[in-house]
Amino acid sequence: MPAITGEKLFAILSWGGIGDTLRNISLIPHAAIFQRTGWRTPVVYLPWQQLGCRADALPPDALTIRDLVSRCPSLTWGGTDGLGTVARMANRLFRELLVIGNAGVPPIFAWELALSDGEKIEFKSDQPKIGIQTHLLGLPSKKWPLPQWRSFLEHLRKARPQAELHLIDPCPEVEALRFDEQIFTHQDLTLPQSIHLVRQMDYVISIDSWVKYVAAWDRIPQCVIIPDQRKDYPQLEAASLLRHEFATLAMRKEVLLIGLDKPRKQLTLPPMSQIRSDQIVDRILSSLPPLGTDV
Repeated sequence: MPAITGEKLFAILSWGGIGDTLRNISLIPHAAIFQRTGWRTPVVYLPWQQLGCRADALPPDALTIRDLVSRCPSLTWGGTDGLGTVARMANRLFRELLVIGNAGVPPIFAWELALSDGEKIEFKSDQPKIGIQTHLLGLPSKKWPLPQWRSFLEHLRKARPQAELHLIDPCPEVEALRFDEQIFTHQDLTLPQSIHLVRQMDYVISIDSWVKYVAAWDRIPQCVIIPDQRKDYPQLEAASLLRHEFATLAMRKEVLLIGLDKPRKQLTLPPMSQIRSDQIVDRILSSLPPLGTDV
């Protein structure tokens, strides 16, 4: 059956950062649609420059998203011309119906990416693995100085000595945090490889980044640290975050949110640079479940 493109039903808009795109694609059950109908859902890319996104937020370019889409059998590339009114309305209506059918919470649907044998990450041990997105690049409000990261990792290593720590970051400076044989860096991975890596973890820690959605696909226990980012993006108020980015994650028992008070709809942390490592690591360790053989 021919692929659906243009103004057709279920089209998805890719915009903003990597997390925005992964979330948008995850809100539509395109794998189930493809399995039942043979239709491939088009992903239409909207250049981040048109949306007021910041360049230092490292938004993906069209080639990155096109490569990502090409690896998923239930998706197809929809171009860069945006979505027309019919497609926008159909997408919004379909998503609203899915929310209603899921007790008012937006469902998140997992989807598969094809990697060649040479692209797959092979682990040398079966020890429990903690994935940590250190965010050394990107928005200033999400950056933590290297000494704070080192202190954080030292505490984590002491508390979970059998666990491997996998640092997910393309920044070359991440090598400075590899002070232990149980700490691994993955700075040369492509986005599909990084997604594959996250899905192999037993626990995931991130600074409000795209990895939170990937972990959510497989309900991997995770902690999301949410610093105050309003200096970079004034619209990132607590109410907005709970309504959009964390509408689903805030409802899941396996997700620990640090910095976002759901009942009071308040942000409780300053920007990352003003946070001490001990303010974070103790809270994570108190909720970290037993991981594999790490008991």
